[in-house]
Amino acid sequence: MLNELTLRAELHASYKILRQAVADESNLGVEDHSFKVDGVTESAPVD
Repeated sequence: MLNELTLRAELHASYKILRQAVADESNLGVEDHSFKVDGVTESAPVD
């Protein structure tokens, strides 16, 4: 029983973190498709 409660609590916490991350990303409004190779910033093509 304790293991099930612990698992549920961890799942709930993970879900809250995921929801917050999605909300933060949607609030940015602009997706960042840049990356660095050997210290040089490049942009990935956006389809």
